[in-house]
Amino acid sequence: MFCIQMIPSESGEMQKIAELRWFVYRKLEYIWIGDKESEETADESDEESDCWKTSSEIASRIPCRTLLGISEANFGLSSSEISRRLEFYGRNAIVVQLRPILYLLFMEVITPFYVFQIFSVTVWYNDEYAFYASLIVILSLGSIVMDVWQIRKQEIRLRGMVHSSESVEVIRDGIEMTVGSDQLVPGDILLIPPHGCLMQCDSVLMNGTVIVNESVLTGESVPITKVALTDETHDAIFNIEKNSKNVLFCGTQILQTRFYRGKKVKSLLR
Repeated sequence: MFCIQMIPSESGEMQKIAELRWFVYRKLEYIWIGDKESEETADESDEESDCWKTSSEIASRIPCRTLLGISEANFGLSSSEISRRLEFYGRNAIVVQLRPILYLLFMEVITPFYVFQIFSVTVWYNDEYAFYASLIVILSLGSIVMDVWQIRKQEIRLRGMVHSSESVEVIRDGIEMTVGSDQLVPGDILLIPPHGCLMQCDSVLMNGTVIVNESVLTGESVPITKVALTDETHDAIFNIEKNSKNVLFCGTQILQTRFYRGKKVKSLLR
């Protein structure tokens, strides 16, 4: 694809590249990182970074001071930046596609059991066991239909469980607005309501404190307290494992928020 493309840098900023090379493996999109616009910018240390990375691994060296600066500016992303990030990252949703009925029928018929049944019925018809062979065909067809119906029912149920979209408050272009959670992109400033909510994405708590129920992740029934990212880690690189006490994870339930100066609690999408 020889056109100008935008991908995130290690610091999280979107940058232009001349050629975008990517492939999908096990539902993950891998992007080639390492093309240089000029030889002057390349050195021996860059050779180690020439590799395939997922979108979440690309922006892996964001300094904590950058996150704090975005929060203090309180402006959010611009409309053009949101469009670029939506084009690269896609919607904030897990899409469960239903497989075609014909595909399910074919995959069911080619199982070893039904292949043996087809071979057996063919032999029985040749030996003039028509009544017995016809009965086996009817029972097998009924079994195949029931199996396909069960698989389709499970797929529909799974899609219903995974699909979750809510209205959330964000700051974009310096204005507070309400958008669908499927329109969120990394870098958005999310406003957490005081009464709590269900987190639709991973984000970094930037001010205030939050009481969270993480039982869906850890199995612990006791809520825990999350604290805001502080200046103590100002020069450090943000790491989701080391800074887990500052991270609100997707799927967890926010029970209560608190900020002493009367402002809304903010978190920054990662």
